[in-house]
Amino acid sequence: MQMVKRRNGRADGGYASKAFPVGVSCRRRAVSGVVTGLVALLSAAVAAPVPTGQAVVLDTLNENIRYGVAGPRGRVLDKEFFVVNYRDSCRIPYWAAYVIVAESLYGRHARLARFRTDRQVPSEFRSRHDDYTGTGFDRGHLAPAELFQRSDRAYASTYVCSNICPEHKRFNEDKWRTLEAQVHALADAQGRAWVVTGTAFLDTAFRPLPAADYRWIPDGKRRVAVPTHVYDAVLAKDRSGRFTTYAFLLPNKPRWRRAETSASFLLPVDRLEEILGMDFFPALPDSIEASCERANPGWQWGR
Repeated sequence: MQMVKRRNGRADGGYASKAFPVGVSCRRRAVSGVVTGLVALLSAAVAAPVPTGQAVVLDTLNENIRYGVAGPRGRVLDKEFFVVNYRDSCRIPYWAAYVIVAESLYGRHARLARFRTDRQVPSEFRSRHDDYTGTGFDRGHLAPAELFQRSDRAYASTYVCSNICPEHKRFNEDKWRTLEAQVHALADAQGRAWVVTGTAFLDTAFRPLPAADYRWIPDGKRRVAVPTHVYDAVLAKDRSGRFTTYAFLLPNKPRWRRAETSASFLLPVDRLEEILGMDFFPALPDSIEASCERANPGWQWGR
């Protein structure tokens, strides 16, 4: 049974020492208690703040988080085509969760010029398009626009400031875009995939980075925090009903070697959970979760 650390209520989101098990009993309590309330929250698209520091299973009737996420909680925002767990103190998401269905992957839309401010977030915690201007950082999608080409509304929904974080240009436009395309190919081949894309603040030993060491933009204003890493946790389901999982943890850095491919940063979901203190897809039956999260099944992740 995996141990997931409970976060405290500090603005830096640091870990408290207390830990509790995430397993069958925890999931059942969540489904019967906290989760019931989140169904109404998400259905109504209410953006009321939820208590920070509580690791709970977000397993609701919302298809985008059908199999749940357990970990730090911020402001849960239902964006119809994806769900955002927004971190007020950093003005970026903890994560965005979405489902990719092969039949709805295709379409073509022109890139939008600006990201709109999210009115579901209180004004003092909102990030804005212009916070990124002149900083040298890209506005990096978490729920990627390229995977929401099925309609104008779906595509435009991703251009909201609560769905972005500062990313180095080479990382965003090359390495992360390549991984997004590979996840697209996986979902197209398998039929369906649930993805959690998130941000992390880690040191070189993959330990939580102290909040005092966070980098912020714009310089001198501490408006938006720059994550050290961005991750993907992927749950794929093929047309026969078989599940597989994959995880990637990539450094948000400006310079990359040619040899550093997506496969270089592939790791078992269990290992990503250990690093982040989270539990991905906990609503899967235990037998399936245990077997598929410990391995990296074969898939051509390309360059």
